Amino acid sequence: MKSTIFLHNNLQREYQVLGNGSRILYAFHGFGRSAVEWEAFLPWLEREFTIYCFADFFHGESKFPEDRLPSSPLRTEEIESFFKAFANEQNHGVINLMAYSSGGRTLLSILEKQALVIEEVWLFAPDGVEISFWNHLFGKYKWARNIFKLIIQKPDLFLSLVRSLNKLGLLNKSLTYFVLANMRDEKKRNNVYNFWLLYQAFIPDIKEVISKINENEIRFHLIFGEEDKVIPPVIGRRMIKKLGNSASLTELKGGHLLVDKKHLDYLMKEFPLK
Repeated sequence: MKSTIFLHNNLQREYQVLGNGSRILYAFHGFGRSAVEWEAFLPWLEREFTIYCFADFFHGESKFPEDRLPSSPLRTEEIESFFKAFANEQNHGVINLMAYSSGGRTLLSILEKQALVIEEVWLFAPDGVEISFWNHLFGKYKWARNIFKLIIQKPDLFLSLVRSLNKLGLLNKSLTYFVLANMRDEKKRNNVYNFWLLYQAFIPDIKEVISKINENEIRFHLIFGEEDKVIPPVIGRRMIKKLGNSASLTELKGGHLLVDKKHLDYLMKEFPLK
């Protein structure tokens, strides 16, 4: 799959194109994943959509000016400007959106600013609908950020604690897997830290998002894993109560990993396309 680079206002994002349908879909993956993971959904999407799969910053060839961290992290206004410029270059008049996990913040900010005409949205276990305790803690208190930085620099004690908590049943398998997968390797640890610094102030206005969805009757689909301990489905249940008839909530069997071929049959029946 060929990769292309789009540069705007010193922000660089790599993207790849899948499918050949008449509708345009922008897709945003989760942390530690890649744009390639959307290939899992090709049998469902490829005839209906041409899919632009964007790599997040600190993934692939997508780059954010590191000299801006931590004093000047990413702002929602920059995302608005970036994707408006991209859509103009590509002559995309109407778009659709899809995101998984941390990619949800990007999608929600596009919805909030509504610089583009949006037709339909799919959000899989999205980050950004509710701000987590940890994000609030590290974002507000310098002492908490210093502890996080120390963990990144010297992770052995932290990793031992994670393993012990898991053995005692005090930390679920999904969170344990995420921590061990991303914190054992120095490069991955630095990516975790930089990614967190990048998005520390990037908080979509969910009230505004909900207002835009309802006002414009955007077809809006929330999809969660029934057993997800990372981003639990109760977040979707709370949000759906504030949305109109154009919105839906689906809970799939399984945990946090939702962009997977095992969910294809269900999604193709729940959301039938061409």
